[in-house]
Amino acid sequence: MRFGKGLILILTLLLACLILLGWQQQEQGVSLSLELPSGDSMEEIHCWQSDSGERYFFLPAYGELEKARVRVRGRGSLLLDGTLLTDGMSCGGFALDQPYSLTDGAGESLGRVRFVQSAQMPSIYIDVASGSMDYIHEDIDHSESGSIRVYRADGSLDYSGRIDSMNGRGQSTWGAPKKPYSLTLAGGADLLGMGKAEKWILLANAYDPSHLRNKLVLDASQEVGPPYTPECRWADLYLNGEYAGLYLLTERNEVAPGRVDISREGSFLVSKDWETRLIDRKRTYITTDSNAALRVVFSALSLEELRQTWQSAENAILSPEGIDPVTGKSWQELIDLDSWARRYLIEEVFGNVDAGVRSQAFFRDGGGGKICAGPVWDYDLALGNTFAWPKPSPSMIYAHVKNIWGSGWYAALYQKEAFYRRVTELYETDFRPQLETMLATGIDAYAEEIAGAAAMNALRWGTEDAATETEGIKQYLTQRMAFLDDLWIREQPYCEVYVQVEDGVVWCYSVRPGECLPELPEYTSNAAVCYDGWYDSETNEPFDLSQPIDQDTRIYLKYGPAQKSDVSDPETAETDSQEQTSILRYGPFAILLVILACVILADIRRPGKEKRHD
Repeated sequence: MRFGKGLILILTLLLACLILLGWQQQEQGVSLSLELPSGDSMEEIHCWQSDSGERYFFLPAYGELEKARVRVRGRGSLLLDGTLLTDGMSCGGFALDQPYSLTDGAGESLGRVRFVQSAQMPSIYIDVASGSMDYIHEDIDHSESGSIRVYRADGSLDYSGRIDSMNGRGQSTWGAPKKPYSLTLAGGADLLGMGKAEKWILLANAYDPSHLRNKLVLDASQEVGPPYTPECRWADLYLNGEYAGLYLLTERNEVAPGRVDISREGSFLVSKDWETRLIDRKRTYITTDSNAALRVVFSALSLEELRQTWQSAENAILSPEGIDPVTGKSWQELIDLDSWARRYLIEEVFGNVDAGVRSQAFFRDGGGGKICAGPVWDYDLALGNTFAWPKPSPSMIYAHVKNIWGSGWYAALYQKEAFYRRVTELYETDFRPQLETMLATGIDAYAEEIAGAAAMNALRWGTEDAATETEGIKQYLTQRMAFLDDLWIREQPYCEVYVQVEDGVVWCYSVRPGECLPELPEYTSNAAVCYDGWYDSETNEPFDLSQPIDQDTRIYLKYGPAQKSDVSDPETAETDSQEQTSILRYGPFAILLVILACVILADIRRPGKEKRHD
């Protein structure tokens, strides 16, 4: 019979493959989670597996193993240190921080499992409609509805309700594996005692291993900063049953009661940012003659009225005389001196790399009011964060640097006697005592509060040690305060050295006359870029970093495309390695297909041969 033997062989091979595939799915299809009493209900927490194969159950602060129940779903069996796991069994026989070997029903090792627990933290559970974060993570503007439960650290319910939408937020932070989110609740809710509102932010602090920077600065601003500083609370976040890490639940900067609470006539709230970002996100914005781009968060004015209002203020700020030549009004008639000085100090004292550039909000309350600076926002890259700058110096200047990314407002105001005098007064009377308290007890108290949660987050995301980063913040802030004391209280002379690096980025260092620049990052040539060292901007000659500084100076990093070389591209090498891995992985299947094709071809040709023989 034609195809008889070949067909039998094919069916036999396919049957073997199906049996093998079914066995694998039977074992791999078993899911492991646990249910935990939470308030008056139960929350399910999935077992998470790292790239190394280690598995973890991340328990919230209120979690008690003896009250938790194992959930085993799917076909097959799992054993933990030889104990068969059955659906609904108690976790009371297991202990925290103890590695347990996980095996399947055939005795094959599936790695190790550990139960770890947070401490002193509230917990937030969010389930989106699809049951997965994949759609939201595809694009920052993708959103889903869902539900939310918030529990206090002791496990009591703080809030439960519906979410109208959950989506991504941020700019560079959205590119991190640990994502920040924006929430809009179905109705206003007072979450963790921060006041009733519908819109909330979940900051990931993905670039801050300490998890302290945003909290420290926002809380300090509550005491000495400009108006309407948002409140914030740390919390462990669970998304669709999977632990997502330690987050900072934060009020949103918006015009609303309890937030930026301003009138609806003649008022506005805007936020300064890069124009390219506003274009990419399709935001409504205005620009001034200095190319400052202001996103319109809320405005009772038309766009043209808003632009004219800001142009008048900018004219007065940038004028050496401090007068807008169009309206004849002075800068102090148009902007609120105290709020601008306090906002400037928040940016400068804490060393915010985005000072005067991004996430810079301003508002006006009513048509007859002055433009105020605030609320403050976004300080994960402040306080000497090496993610933003490999070698941050305590003597760097951030807020009043000249001609950087359209941030010239503070540079011009810093030259005005009334503004400078108010800045130095506020630093000595308000800010410096706040810094002393922060260094004496505040930072350590916060670090102790989140120690357990930060350790759990580090296991989930592989971040650096939070305690080490905390010590770095304390050291940086101590040195920063000593520098600002010299600059603003003792009025010691300093030279300003502007250093231009790649992509037009410019940093400003304050250097005592006769001393050298602080250590700059090292740039090593690679297959793409050739670095030629530091050059003087005036002479275009090489600049010796060991030479003493005696005047204001500008230098730049000289670089260009690398020449062709034999240096292999790491990405190409990685691709080749992946291709080799793919060949090894799928080679046997290709061989099997070739064998099957040969069998079929031989079977097709056999009747012809048999006929010729006849």
